[in-house]
Amino acid sequence: MKQLLFFFLLSLPTLAQKTFFIKDAATNKGIPYVSIFTSDRTFKINTEPTGSFSVPDEFLGNTFVFDAVGYESKQQELADVVLLEPKSELLEELVITPRLGTREINVGKIDKKKEGYIFFSEHSFLQGSEFRIKDDRNRFIKEIHVRTNSKINNAKFAVRIYNSNAGGLPNELINEAPIIINAKKGRGTSTINIEDLKIYVDSESFFVIFEQLYIEQNSRMIKWEDNKMVKIYEPKIGITPSEESFTWFLSREKGWKKAGMPTDPEYYTKEKYFNYQIEVTLTN
Repeated sequence: MKQLLFFFLLSLPTLAQKTFFIKDAATNKGIPYVSIFTSDRTFKINTEPTGSFSVPDEFLGNTFVFDAVGYESKQQELADVVLLEPKSELLEELVITPRLGTREINVGKIDKKKEGYIFFSEHSFLQGSEFRIKDDRNRFIKEIHVRTNSKINNAKFAVRIYNSNAGGLPNELINEAPIIINAKKGRGTSTINIEDLKIYVDSESFFVIFEQLYIEQNSRMIKWEDNKMVKIYEPKIGITPSEESFTWFLSREKGWKKAGMPTDPEYYTKEKYFNYQIEVTLTN
């Protein structure tokens, strides 16, 4: 299969910027990889590992949303230091049966013979795939495998895991700790073992949702139209054609929506959609 790339070029202003910090209100330590975006979602950035982030002057007057797994979200104007409160009410333990780890089943599919790669879409900040529970005996998430392609080593991206509600939409965030995956340079399958988090799926389906991390470690400059240099962020995520769409994204206006990424008839004549190349290992 020919490599098919969908580009999202984030051309950030390189003029004057101001640096800020996000810290834990309880410990006063910087919080890494916090999502920071304007309330109208026209600009997004993430904190560096130190908790610092920079915003171009043209956005300084906006109201921003600060969102991090394990913390209460906050919406306010920028301040030199923004404090986030740890969530006071963690999810109650709903699982009485202990995790045994004696059975495994994989859901989703990675197909190296039919793969293309895609930068994260400009239409949303969160997007990923739905997975349906095939065996009620296997509801603990052990590992997540994602096909990636990166021009830089150890490009990082975040993953959030959601239960589904009665209507089949992403509903409750079920990981209370950040999940950060490293993608090695080149093509490969990036895997993270999260069995220590004891994430249990108690709905009929669940969602593995990506978040691109707009941090300096992930960035590189490329020459684009009219020899203009633009900044892009790695890694690219693998996609594969399929008859059915399992792709979801968080729309700026309409909330969670199921998306059909149509295949290009120049390359494919049978399959209708692209899905992300993700495989999840479930255990009991």
